[in-house]
Amino acid sequence: MKRIFALLLAAAMTLSLCACGAGNADEREKEKNEVEKDPAAAQYLQELAVKTAEYPELPAMPSTEELDKAFSTIDYDKMGAEAYEKAQEKIWADWDERSTKYYDALRALRSEGTAQSAAFLGFTKSAAGALLSGEENIIVSPANLYLALAMLSETTDGESRGQILSLLGLDDTATAQSAGNYIWRNLYGETATGKTQLASALWLSGSVPYNEETLETLARQYLASTFSAPMGEKKTDSAIAEWINENTGGLLADAAGGIETRPETVMLLLTTLYFKDQWRDEFWAKETRQDVFTAADGAQHPDGFLDNLGADAVALEHTEVQIHSVPSPCNDIMYILARNCKKSTKKRSAYSSELSPCAD
Repeated sequence: MKRIFALLLAAAMTLSLCACGAGNADEREKEKNEVEKDPAAAQYLQELAVKTAEYPELPAMPSTEELDKAFSTIDYDKMGAEAYEKAQEKIWADWDERSTKYYDALRALRSEGTAQSAAFLGFTKSAAGALLSGEENIIVSPANLYLALAMLSETTDGESRGQILSLLGLDDTATAQSAGNYIWRNLYGETATGKTQLASALWLSGSVPYNEETLETLARQYLASTFSAPMGEKKTDSAIAEWINENTGGLLADAAGGIETRPETVMLLLTTLYFKDQWRDEFWAKETRQDVFTAADGAQHPDGFLDNLGADAVALEHTEVQIHSVPSPCNDIMYILARNCKKSTKKRSAYSSELSPCAD
């Protein structure tokens, strides 16, 4: 089998979490407009497209800001009891109708594909164990990496494909397609306060022929776009950086700008996972205090710490640590591993976090 030079960028879980009420519709639109674009690279990106994935569109989810604004337009004293009550009913009816429309569409979106829970859990444990076993401080997104490797299995054959599928705990590419489709659809969502979206792109050397059927499968099952470009050219590198920035809100601009293809590059597989939301309960500045963070090498760094996450946030308690469950408005959950301040005698040393998919 011809050897393929594949550069896999499994972009780390990109977080832009706001603890002070940002994340509403106006803030998201402002953020979108502020992403710095390279007009020439954006135009060239369109010209290089061979197959473009079509993302599903969800109806807009009504926000509490919209609800508050609607209620601010009615006045009991001016309207009288009967008219005020009817106006209230109309506002709530509109809210219920739009909410139902959003959640019905979300359930329909997430009904496709097949979950491979045991395979994904096994992969997560093995991948996290291998990638986090070193001394470097890295971030791992198992869902993102799983999707990328499932896509990679579509572009290989024989022993290489078998090894990738074995790593994923899957039997064949048909199962990989269903699992990949399920992951994408169950992570995707845009609420009134945030957004979660996976994006994937296959970049092929312009001198290499490609299989149309494979590209169609990648677009349909993995919602991945395909580009054909002359590798080793600055224009191509800029177009790749533009694609990454467009799909991560510009949060990976430094990493994107460092990507350089070579003339011998045959294929480049990129996957990103963008997540943005706000906390359901605000973290108050008065609950932050200065303390010392001790790194793995013993170095000490003064910093600010959330000193009180609240008793209700404790999901699991141990002598030395507490695991805090901190939700967003739509119940995405971040688990924070922190020192048990009441019982532990050890210095602060580390924390970890994990995100669960947004529940209906």
